[in-house]
Amino acid sequence: MANSLYSVFLQQALTKNIDVTDGSIRLALLDNSYSFNAGDADTTSALKALVGAAVAPSAAVTVAGGSVTIPAATFAAIASGTTVQAVLVYSGTTPIAYIDTATGIPASTDGSTITVSWTAAAITLGLTAS
Repeated sequence: MANSLYSVFLQQALTKNIDVTDGSIRLALLDNSYSFNAGDADTTSALKALVGAAVAPSAAVTVAGGSVTIPAATFAAIASGTTVQAVLVYSGTTPIAYIDTATGIPASTDGSTITVSWTAAAITLGLTAS
């Protein structure tokens, strides 16, 4: 599966019914019990596959020149024994993006901190000692 946007997010963006800069963006690590469906209208089914707790990015999300910049997000001390298969980006109950193709995905958890960072060229999922 390739990284994808959810239809409900695209619809809300086109009708100006979502503001990604309002501080409501969250990231969640998902295990393989969730299967991406672009038609999912809310985060209910995706968050059943949550690994650890959802977190906010480390700073404000910005929009410029048609691009959205999401600062890094840190997931502290993710319990051992789970495999992270994807990152879910969402706002409130609106799923925005499903990221399953990036450096470090899949990632086996070992109790360490996981940092999700974004660059112009790639998305990186890194495990760091906690």
